[in-house]
Amino acid sequence: MNKKLSVIIAAYNAAATIKKCINSIFDGVAEDVVQKVEVIVVDDGSEDGTAETAAEFKDRIKLIHLSENGGSVAKTRNVGLSAACGEYITFLDADDYYERGAVAQMFDYIGEFKPDIVRFGCMIVCPDKTERIPNYNPSGIFFVDKAAFKDEIYPLFISGIKLNSVCLAAFRCDIAKGVCFPEKFRTAEDAAFALEIYTNAESVLFVPDRLYRYVQSGGGLTGSGLGIFEKFKYNFMLVPLMLGRLEKWGMNTFRWKIKTVMRPLFLAADKIKRMK
Repeated sequence: MNKKLSVIIAAYNAAATIKKCINSIFDGVAEDVVQKVEVIVVDDGSEDGTAETAAEFKDRIKLIHLSENGGSVAKTRNVGLSAACGEYITFLDADDYYERGAVAQMFDYIGEFKPDIVRFGCMIVCPDKTERIPNYNPSGIFFVDKAAFKDEIYPLFISGIKLNSVCLAAFRCDIAKGVCFPEKFRTAEDAAFALEIYTNAESVLFVPDRLYRYVQSGGGLTGSGLGIFEKFKYNFMLVPLMLGRLEKWGMNTFRWKIKTVMRPLFLAADKIKRMK
């Protein structure tokens, strides 16, 4: 049976959370939908038994074990991408999890609207287990076609981080062909990947459903443990990638060039403000 959706899980020392993560994919999902889901777990050289714990789901997942830690989530996700066979792909981090029935809801939206990208919301799970709603969640259901990208999609990359997370979207596989996460990035690699994917896309569906649970912590494979100046460095490395897309976006003007160059400074200032 052809797979409709590939869920790629990057995992590093996630033995304590990987079961909940994998179980959340199947929770509240009918068996006929489960059969159309491909789950790829890429263990990035874990030392705590992550691979052995994930192997308990061997009948439901494809497990790839890397003998040595690659040092960034970019390489791990690229390995998962190369193994994915689904019509759509999405990403789930090993310390996060889905809301019950999330995959079934993705299938419903994909079946009804057939977008290149479906973008959904999340809840942030704080260290004290309370939850909060981030300000970047979609506020309703709206469909954006290519003609409106110049006004509705591309400016979001230049002005902030609303479209950066690859875990909050499912992408049609054919628009991801040839696109990889930059392995030299220790953070902001998702922004670089999303930049290419949204450039290739012809349509995006935004939905308000909070399907993803993002668990705040300083561990895992993402760049959450990096200092603000190192994060600034990687956001600055995004600048030439964005400048190289402005002409294709129809935004190759002095105004947008300046906004793109200044983007890392605005993000750093906003981060410092929120830390006070």
